[in-house]
Amino acid sequence: MLDGMITIRLRRMGALLGRSQAALRVAAVCAALLMPLSARAQADRNRPGVPVPSAPAQSSIFRSPANAKARQIVQQAIAAMGGPAFLGEKYRSGHGRVYSFDSMGGLANPGVEFWSFNRFPDAERIELTKKRNVVYIYNGNKGWQITFRGVQPLPDKALRQFQESRDHSMETVLRTWAQNPQTLMIYRGVNMVDQGQVDSVDFSNSKGDTVSIDFDINSHLPVRVHWRQNDPLTGGYYEKSITYGNFQKIDGITTPLIIQNFEGTQRVQQLFYDEMNFAPLSDRLFEPTAKKK
Repeated sequence: MLDGMITIRLRRMGALLGRSQAALRVAAVCAALLMPLSARAQADRNRPGVPVPSAPAQSSIFRSPANAKARQIVQQAIAAMGGPAFLGEKYRSGHGRVYSFDSMGGLANPGVEFWSFNRFPDAERIELTKKRNVVYIYNGNKGWQITFRGVQPLPDKALRQFQESRDHSMETVLRTWAQNPQTLMIYRGVNMVDQGQVDSVDFSNSKGDTVSIDFDINSHLPVRVHWRQNDPLTGGYYEKSITYGNFQKIDGITTPLIIQNFEGTQRVQQLFYDEMNFAPLSDRLFEPTAKKK
């Protein structure tokens, strides 16, 4: 995915995983980062090009230069990500290592090996440690944790936070929000992210939800997505953001292999992928009794 909200421990070095807040945060990161909603139908409909649907004619703001510029940038980004191949992506599997950071910005652990399996729009399986004996499954509005203690349902709070990150992911915004003509897109000009120039675009969907994406000014690839998240402890808001790097073209889809998660200015998680593929997956993987792939 991605948020530090689920509560299971990750404290033993390497393969051992206990019960701290960091462990479930690892699961949420992996899940939410790779949980966009599928747009295969849109991809098929939009062939052979990679258009962004026309804006509603009844509202002048949808006909503004800022909206037209935003839609042009989004169209370029989708093409850079792989066009119809990116829009129609259904399955994704990956392997790598995930690192957690403490409140001072230092590494909280030496990193944990993970495997992730995704079936869009809403199914995700994450296996942690070398033994792959800590498993998190998200399927629709349900979720489970599987350890040596057996199968346990994930708490509602964990599911809500996972869904929040999933629904604001770069993939979800480009595949669903941007494909809906009722989504307002506004170009915010050229800004700087990590010492690089970006084109910034704000998105507002028909439900009143908002998110912003920064696109590299040269490659047109998305380098950061950010949105406001409610803080239940203070009643206020803070910014959540995800950054993407080391893009590689795999099976026609331009895919980030380095993903970082931030809460405000604090880096929370860092994922490094060394494998990624888009082969079909069995539905059994996304049930709590499923065997490992």
